[in-house]
Amino acid sequence: MPAPLKKCGRLFMATRSILLATVLASVASATMASKVTLKFDGESIYNYYRGSEKGFGWQNVVQPGEGGYVQGHWDLSDRCSDSGLCGPNPDPDAPPYDYDFSSFLGTDPTGCRKVDPFGIPLGPVTDVGAPLNPQDHVGAPCGTPLKLDRAGLPFDVISFIPTASGAISSSKGGYAKGNPGYLTLLEGDVWSGVDWIIIHGCSCGSPAGIDDLTLQISEPKTVALLASFVLVSVLLRGRRRA
Repeated sequence: MPAPLKKCGRLFMATRSILLATVLASVASATMASKVTLKFDGESIYNYYRGSEKGFGWQNVVQPGEGGYVQGHWDLSDRCSDSGLCGPNPDPDAPPYDYDFSSFLGTDPTGCRKVDPFGIPLGPVTDVGAPLNPQDHVGAPCGTPLKLDRAGLPFDVISFIPTASGAISSSKGGYAKGNPGYLTLLEGDVWSGVDWIIIHGCSCGSPAGIDDLTLQISEPKTVALLASFVLVSVLLRGRRRA
């Protein structure tokens, strides 16, 4: 092959390699951030299974308990019988609540059940203070931790509204309580790219939890990814032929 043609061939190969690297870099960064707000709408109490909304799920944490392991429950409820967030704000000079008195995600130490380390039920339910079945009372409150995650995918926590004593902590060490009924904004690395958050309630029963939890997730730009893969396929096919 004449020298000029060889030179052009090498230049073409080098250019194609640079273009291929650029395309692959574009594929790696072809994501878009989007926000989702979990509203926790509905009416459902004394739940032990994994709840879900918009790709996120939650379930009470299994903890060491009396003679083994125990697990609490979660509620979707607008009840506010004994926890200090009912009716209009008692302070007439305070701004209106951000909380709209719709249902929220709550957790408390009552309705405790015995389980194995994997959450499989082993024994009766106890409801401290107001037993569902007094004869089954086992006398071991569960605590309140309720874990929320995205099935192993990271996410950012933007804001939430605490109801009563509701608070949250993150897999990166973040902790926030906020003022009951008011929007709480979160910032910093401890709320970015977390694997899970824990929702903490209190021993006062529902409503001790959160509402309007706003999260940010990264999703692939489908069109950009498809175009990139097509271009990569063409470049690689040309490379094999060369």
